[in-house]
Amino acid sequence: MSVRKILTVPGELPKWATSANTTLEPSNPLQAQGWDLGDKPPARIMNWLQNLYYKWIQCFFRMQVSKWKLLNYTTPLGSCMGVVFHPNQGTWLMTDNNRHTWVSQTGINWDDEGALATSSALYGWKMDITNSYILVGCDEGIWTRTSAGTWALVTIATIGTSNLIKGVCSQFPVSEVTVAVDSAFEVYISAAITGSWGPATTQPPSPPSGTVTCARVVFAGGSNLYLLAAISGTTKIYKSLDYGISWSATASAPNFGTGEALEMGYDPDNDILVVVGEYNVRIGKIYYSLDKGDTWIASNIDWNSSTVPEVTLRAIYNCGNGVWVAGGYGPYSTALDRCTNSRILVTSDLDNWTWVPIDADAAVAGSGFRVRDFASNGKHLVAASSAGACICKHNGAAE
Repeated sequence: MSVRKILTVPGELPKWATSANTTLEPSNPLQAQGWDLGDKPPARIMNWLQNLYYKWIQCFFRMQVSKWKLLNYTTPLGSCMGVVFHPNQGTWLMTDNNRHTWVSQTGINWDDEGALATSSALYGWKMDITNSYILVGCDEGIWTRTSAGTWALVTIATIGTSNLIKGVCSQFPVSEVTVAVDSAFEVYISAAITGSWGPATTQPPSPPSGTVTCARVVFAGGSNLYLLAAISGTTKIYKSLDYGISWSATASAPNFGTGEALEMGYDPDNDILVVVGEYNVRIGKIYYSLDKGDTWIASNIDWNSSTVPEVTLRAIYNCGNGVWVAGGYGPYSTALDRCTNSRILVTSDLDNWTWVPIDADAAVAGSGFRVRDFASNGKHLVAASSAGACICKHNGAAE
């Protein structure tokens, strides 16, 4: 009898000697002969060797990613807006723009649960989970779904009807504290989703004024949270170190020009923030921060074209093992090679993002394809798209 050992893929690549003038490729004769007994290899040559190992490992990761295939399995009544997986319940939940909710135990076959009893749109791409519930935000409050499929509306009276809920975040599995942010970028917290709600003691200072584009809260482990507050032309990042009770601004924010920051993700293994959106007019941009949001680095996106296409990025997801995926609207530009095939952006190092074609039928192909959200159960990755639920095998997952 054989026993399969499942190896854990490290979350970090062995990045080495990436600064200028720190490496030196050895001469052809030295490469042919190798080291003699007693040789002391020069530091720059050893740096070259270790840097080469690093680049090849990067390449292998990208080869895995580039072989992902996303398939169209269902077409809901409308465009899918959000998707989430609850590990305790073993349940996937998806929302569409007709206020319908779709449930699945596999991520492949989906059952339509019908429309929620709400007169407003579901901000379904702002879904989250607690120990007991799946959460979906809407204008009236937060809809909760139990493992038995029972829905209930939790209203937050202090927010009122003039300032509508735009984001919700639970600190699962660390605590049951839940944070909501409204259309005026005001933060409210509760010790439990069905408990009493109150405003944060110290609200985010100098929030953007105007029509809300994005208000997104992400949990960063322990008592830490981050808030993306954005309108067209203005992006701000805030952080809380005390479960959302008080908020302060980070030293800087990513630059989207006159465009819009639309989503934020967090990598708990490496303490990295990533923000996506559009720069000026439909030029997709991705920024990441390695120092808790104080400085931001612009990622390189392989447009595979001499002309930058028109793309709006609305979704970002950390898959683990250093792999991220992003998606949105487009590409629109005919200058992009094979632009008629729908694509998702993938990276394994954050610096370089590559478009991955989607192996799907004609209903998913074309410039109209849109991704609004991602979720994973550790084995499969599901994208909520305008064409329905798309699914692929998760990178590095065991069979």
